[in-house]
Amino acid sequence: MQLTEKQKSEGWRIVKFGDVAQEVKGSTKDPLSEGIERYVGLEHIDPESLRLARYGSIAEDNPTFTKKFSAGDILFGRRRAYLKKAAVADFDGICSGDITVIAPKGEDLLPDLLPFIVQSDPFFDWAVKHSAGGLSPRTKFKSLAEFEFPLPPRPHQVEVLSRANFMKKLDNQYSEALTSGFRLLKMLQEELIWGDKTEVKELSDFIDVKHGFAFKGKDIIDDKIGPIIVTPGNYHLYGGYNTDKDRYFRGEINNDYVLRAGDILINMTDLSKQSDTLGLPVKIPETSETYLHNQRLGKVIKKSEELIDDYLFHYLCTQTYRSKIISTATGSTVKHTSPTKIQKSKIPVPNLETQKRISVSLNSLRLMIEKISNSKKSINYIFRKGEWLYGI
Repeated sequence: MQLTEKQKSEGWRIVKFGDVAQEVKGSTKDPLSEGIERYVGLEHIDPESLRLARYGSIAEDNPTFTKKFSAGDILFGRRRAYLKKAAVADFDGICSGDITVIAPKGEDLLPDLLPFIVQSDPFFDWAVKHSAGGLSPRTKFKSLAEFEFPLPPRPHQVEVLSRANFMKKLDNQYSEALTSGFRLLKMLQEELIWGDKTEVKELSDFIDVKHGFAFKGKDIIDDKIGPIIVTPGNYHLYGGYNTDKDRYFRGEINNDYVLRAGDILINMTDLSKQSDTLGLPVKIPETSETYLHNQRLGKVIKKSEELIDDYLFHYLCTQTYRSKIISTATGSTVKHTSPTKIQKSKIPVPNLETQKRISVSLNSLRLMIEKISNSKKSINYIFRKGEWLYGI
């Protein structure tokens, strides 16, 4: 990395991340006795967001974690760094061993700028490049400490921090709008689909649910080669419900498992271990990409025209349906459902005109949420690229 002549004249210099940041290695075996009540796992950290929106209760869940962190520390997801998980804690707690706790060091950098450096693409690119391991690569702080970046003089850091805080404020506003939008959508889905005294029938009268294909692990790669294998982590699909990185396929394609725009898939394995994704649907979008049907998802096969696709999709998002699926799931560690259990679910079936009216109303709200989401993504894109931060 080279400084420009202008940067040199202004007093910029190249520093290593380890010059301005340090790893915190505190631990405790009895957090409750120290007044620590909350814990954080990787599942609590949202990708590409500095805001720590969730946590777990130590008293309720009794986690085995011992690593301590304090309010203001940065929690960096060192496992699968490509997920871009790093957030600032606003409370004291304990966290997973797959999280590196980072704090400011020295006086060269304004402490409040450190989280923005960690959340930038150049930093994550470095972390991914220096990860080690096969299926679950991890990044050590020793490697992160070698990351180099241009450090401006203090007056310029103040200006950069002001811009960063403005973008962070915008991002938080979009996040709050999305939270409110999704809360309203869930409420209306429940009210419009289950609120009327409509005849309830078994889902098997209208659909079959087909298992996906068990693709070989050696053919599933991260490089963007070939079609995308649809898993419960495909967050960018319409109605997606989790966040993960795409997986690509490099083997011979079986046309029986090629998906088409509009296909509805149902998650049958709860990868989050919290039952917040089990039974939820995704819909294949209009796109030039080719998608393949993975074994962990059930594909909806319509066998009756008495059920509109969009109405079915919104039904599969309702808490009433979800509660039934979760209550009948099996498995001690990871919960599973099955095509049979899904098809035994009861669904209110109003006439087609009513189904269309409900679908139009819910789709309109969903479109508004999507527009807010796209605005948030635009801010995040500028935020992550780093030009405004590193002066490059």
